Amino acid sequence: MVHLYYPDTKLISKKNRMKVTRGGRCYKPAAIKAFEKLVAYGATGAYDGSPSTKNLKMTLDVTFGDRRSRDLQNCYDCICDALEGIIYINDNQITELVGKKSYQKGVWEFRIIIEEIA
Repeated sequence: MVHLYYPDTKLISKKNRMKVTRGGRCYKPAAIKAFEKLVAYGATGAYDGSPSTKNLKMTLDVTFGDRRSRDLQNCYDCICDALEGIIYINDNQITELVGKKSYQKGVWEFRIIIEEIA
């Protein structure tokens, strides 16, 4: 079981993850790269094993600091991609998702719990 906690961190939605130039080239904005790097760095510090090959359950508990409407599924996508190759080989190993979002003015944080399913 892996527990990851990111206090004072705004969760970035995958919906706006890739940008396209007028020439048709796709790129990942610097803010997205930095967020994924932050999530990956936290995961490598909390998990020292090799990537799991088993089916997994992921729990995501997000606290947003404002009341803007956000889709929790887009949050999963960004985090799943960031943890790929560290906690698990491929994000298709995640067979159960549990999510909770809450709002608390000025508080931005999220917790990730990943468990192997027997």
